[in-house]
Amino acid sequence: GLFRDLSRGRQWLILALLPYHVIRPLVTAIAAAACWWLAGRHLTGKELLWIVGTSLLAVVLGQAAVFFWKQRRLPAGEETAPPPPEYQPERLFRTALPLWLNRVIGMTKHHSAVLLLGVLSGPAAAGIYFAAMRLAQLTAIPQAISSLVNQQPMAAAHAIGDAHMLQRLARQSAHGSLWPSLGLGLFLVVFSQQLLGIFGEEFKVASPVLLILVCSQALNVLTGPA
Repeated sequence: GLFRDLSRGRQWLILALLPYHVIRPLVTAIAAAACWWLAGRHLTGKELLWIVGTSLLAVVLGQAAVFFWKQRRLPAGEETAPPPPEYQPERLFRTALPLWLNRVIGMTKHHSAVLLLGVLSGPAAAGIYFAAMRLAQLTAIPQAISSLVNQQPMAAAHAIGDAHMLQRLARQSAHGSLWPSLGLGLFLVVFSQQLLGIFGEEFKVASPVLLILVCSQALNVLTGPA
């Protein structure tokens, strides 16, 4: 994510978002389908890991090459302009460290539910819960997109003290997250049986779990922009 965040800092949003969120999944899917067709059999876990790793490496190297190419094309002096005092690395590190710790704790908590359920109730229950959790996470997509697009302009508006712009961006981010997420959540709840049935008949018992997870995600979106 280094070049993604550096690109976001430069407000090169296409370079920041396209490789990881569009190109990488597409390349992985095409490579897996091609290998499956050429091999004429189901791929093993090791082969799938090689495909995912290779596609990720290719996307990272491509993104890095484009980033450095765009960096060299910047006007002379722009790339070496000193940052304001409040954006010096020492001060940013003190701010970023607790945010990083919070992110690590959040990721640990996010994945621990499936692991604990597998230990306590067995792999079948963990698999059913994981399917419901993945479906519920679809409601988080609008909020993630809105945050990725608006975070950098909001930081810039705060840095220059433009309260009007900051308020407008916050309102835009809130509305852009709320209504699409509620629509997706309603769709998932109404068609929960059909959607869970895609994974197998035994997964349909997770409909109440999906309802709870969708409601919790809706509550998270209602609290405002991420």
